[in-house]
Amino acid sequence: MIVSASLLILVAIGLASLLFPIAFVYAIIVCADRYTYLHRIALGIDELGNTVCGPLFNRTLINFSKGYHFGQPGETISSAIGKNLQMGTLTYTGRLLNKLLDKIEKNHSIISIDNQVVNTDNKI
Repeated sequence: MIVSASLLILVAIGLASLLFPIAFVYAIIVCADRYTYLHRIALGIDELGNTVCGPLFNRTLINFSKGYHFGQPGETISSAIGKNLQMGTLTYTGRLLNKLLDKIEKNHSIISIDNQVVNTDNKI
């Protein structure tokens, strides 16, 4: 199981490395609404980052035993940070990351909270 999942990930990374740059340039040229296209890409990368980095973020950005865990399917990093900010479970590093996001957009993590996604308690 782990070997086949790992192989699928490697194939996906290889195909993405080849196709994403070509598809990105093509879309920038032909898309009428480039802002929406770019926003959707950023959102997808953010959700993927939450999944890939979930175990690391759970150990470094929150109080692991009490915090809302990163890595929930379909959730952004900012949403999980916002939920932990409200719960008071961010570590010093988590609070620093939240302050950085605040410089980009005031109250970004709070605004980004997605209440449709709930913690499934997959403590990874």
